[in-house]
Amino acid sequence: MNTETEIKDILETAHLPGVQDWRVSLGTDSTGDPAAYIIVVMADEEAQRADFIANAQDIERRIFDEFQSKNIDPWPYVRFRSQSEMAAE
Repeated sequence: MNTETEIKDILETAHLPGVQDWRVSLGTDSTGDPAAYIIVVMADEEAQRADFIANAQDIERRIFDEFQSKNIDPWPYVRFRSQSEMAAE
């Protein structure tokens, strides 16, 4: 099983455009299987672009590809937040 830090390090090496930070926490999903809960923190200007949904889908697909190619055990659950949303928490 990979640690939160290992998963974050792997994601950071993917150099995905517009991503400012990653928040990773490990747990179990509703079925009891291992899960990696990933918050992708996007630059505010990226989150407001008209093509944000398409870019987010591409980033999510690339995260799944990274998990598969690196044999990372937990299933990735991906959410997106802007920098200003994260600062407001």
